[in-house]
Amino acid sequence: MSSSNGTIPVRVAVRFRPLSKKELAEGCEDAVEVLEGKQIYIKSTKNAFTYDFAFGKDVEQDEVYTKSVKELIPELFKGYNVTVIAYGQTGSGKTHTMGTTNSPCTSSELLGVIPRAIKDIFEHISREDNQNFSFVTKVSFIELYKENLYDLLSNKSLKKEECSLDIREDPRIGLHISNLTEVPVESISDTIVLLENGSKKRVTAATAMNNVSSRSHAIFTFHIEGTNSENDVLVAKFHLVDLAGSERQKKTKATGERLKEGIDINKGLLALGNVIAALGEEKNSSSYKHIPYRDSKLTRLLQDSLGGNSHTLMIACSSPSDSNLDETISTLRYADRARKIKNKPIVNREGKEIEINKLKNEIAALKAQLGNGGGRTALNDNENEELQEATNRLKTENKELTYALMTVQEELAHLNEGILMTESVNEKLKNKIQEFAEDFKSKMAHSDEYDQVYSKIQDVIETYKDSERKMLDYEMSRCNTGDTNEVENEEKKKNINDQDTEEEDNEYDDDDEEEIENQDVNQTAHALRQNHLTNELKSLNKLLAQKEQLATTMNHNEEKFHEMKQKYEVSISSMESEIEKMNKEMEDLVKASKKETGLNKVSEQRRKRIQELEGMIQDIKLKLVQQQKVIRLNEKDKAKMLILSQEIIQMKQQKVKLVRQMKEDAERIRVWKQQKERELSKVKQSERKNLVKITKMEHLHSKQKNVWKRKIEEVAAVNAKLKAIFDKQKAAKSMKNNSGLAGTGERVRSLIFD
Repeated sequence: MSSSNGTIPVRVAVRFRPLSKKELAEGCEDAVEVLEGKQIYIKSTKNAFTYDFAFGKDVEQDEVYTKSVKELIPELFKGYNVTVIAYGQTGSGKTHTMGTTNSPCTSSELLGVIPRAIKDIFEHISREDNQNFSFVTKVSFIELYKENLYDLLSNKSLKKEECSLDIREDPRIGLHISNLTEVPVESISDTIVLLENGSKKRVTAATAMNNVSSRSHAIFTFHIEGTNSENDVLVAKFHLVDLAGSERQKKTKATGERLKEGIDINKGLLALGNVIAALGEEKNSSSYKHIPYRDSKLTRLLQDSLGGNSHTLMIACSSPSDSNLDETISTLRYADRARKIKNKPIVNREGKEIEINKLKNEIAALKAQLGNGGGRTALNDNENEELQEATNRLKTENKELTYALMTVQEELAHLNEGILMTESVNEKLKNKIQEFAEDFKSKMAHSDEYDQVYSKIQDVIETYKDSERKMLDYEMSRCNTGDTNEVENEEKKKNINDQDTEEEDNEYDDDDEEEIENQDVNQTAHALRQNHLTNELKSLNKLLAQKEQLATTMNHNEEKFHEMKQKYEVSISSMESEIEKMNKEMEDLVKASKKETGLNKVSEQRRKRIQELEGMIQDIKLKLVQQQKVIRLNEKDKAKMLILSQEIIQMKQQKVKLVRQMKEDAERIRVWKQQKERELSKVKQSERKNLVKITKMEHLHSKQKNVWKRKIEEVAAVNAKLKAIFDKQKAAKSMKNNSGLAGTGERVRSLIFD
């Protein structure tokens, strides 16, 4: 069911196969029970799991397909992607359920999900309500073996290595497989033949768990493209995923190549489990959750199917045998986590429809922006400058605060480690004091100074216990104070994240500013991570303090009860001897009353005495029963105390691990800071050198400029003189031509004297 924001959960079906011949021969029994088609009940642990569909060992192939898969087929013709994933332990019936190895000769009752889906797809294409669409259908079949991708429908070569494929990412179409063979199909039989031929190329081998065990993951994809009369195009992909089964070496008895294959299979499934766990966690709106899709090629191939653009169904196949109960519970938990994943499928359109929708979305966004702005189109320059100054000031302040916080957190990490060491020493000291007290008590019991020395030892123990109680009270009060400030801390964290988001949204042209921005983001992320670890440690300390306080109370009660038990044992022994005496006295009185039947007065006294003794015996027996009941209750308290002690030990180990993680994280960021400071120092030194060089070059350029200026002025002066001479020569020549020889003397004089 789709939510208001268009997200839908991954649907999960669980299917149990019948007990195998080997399991029946070994006397195995059913460890699980399917209730009402949705719940699975574990008989030994009395736990129950709920899924969208649950199929018992007697359910046929047709029912599995009809109830869980068939309703997804119409979604393909609406333009949605669909994925069906088969997961489970090796030998649990995944390939049988999916029908990957089915052929045209397979009986209709045994057909799996893939051939039944192919049949329904072609029937849907031929329906009357789809006649206005023209469909093109193609299939592809790939295998992931040892983290290498192979094309099972390629005819290029018989050698598997020459049919290898690569995963590519395109900003326009997203993730795709280059050079993948996509074969056009027009009928059910053509598609089944391709499925059969591709399945024959899959890597299979025999193990102790399965005679025909798939050693690779396989994905059979049905591509559908429908075009109507208006050239609107709907495209959809139907991924049918047959995962290799998880393996345990002690059960499969795998060695050599089979063992290596099993290790690779488990690595891929572990990466898939990490992705499912990350997607299934509650998302914190103030922080980005990393999804490790890139840890494996399997998770990259299933990126759209898990948390992306697809209607997804996981079929978890499992064994009902009690010999495989651990693997069965692991599979059920795996499937339960998958139910928490939210996908957001969208209609895959091409052509003018997608352009129209895009324009509509832009118009709606602009209208919303205009409405929120209240008619105000833009900020003026002064306001922009003020906002920029305020932003820069806040960034600087945030950077300083983050740096100070990181310094405090480093000190806190070292202090926490010191506290751990102190607690360890105190624990050892406490144990030594207790041992010394017990040893002293046994060796010096008859000494004259025993009472005095033992009293001093007890004072030391009580002083230690009093200090321990004060520490516990302080820890409890500190944790409670931390709880009251939790909302405020969350608000601060949100503000920091908001600032980080704003910083990430801004793009800078200058590379140095971008590097500084990245450093600030890294520092903020580290500070937030350390803050998260500190809060986690605080919660753990609070819970540990509560447990230790409870353990101290129970120990104190145990000591009191031990003293009371000793008194009870003495009292019980005394009561038993008293009962024995009373019984003997009563027997004597009965015998005497039988002999002296004539003495009515004496007989009456003895009867009263007998009745009195019987009442006393009954009271004593009742007290005995009550004391024994108290002792039995104490035995139960001891068991609870043992469990509590184990929990405290585990929590202390967790605390040690957390403190070490904080210290390692702080040490790592300290080294990183030193490295960045060294790099920054080198950059500044380089800048200073460059500045000196630039200054020298500017000075040299100024000198050269002056020299060239003088040269240009000199050349200009020479040019002016030459021009004047040329002008005089022209004038003289002109005069000569005009007057001939007349006035030659005058011209000569004019030339000489001028």
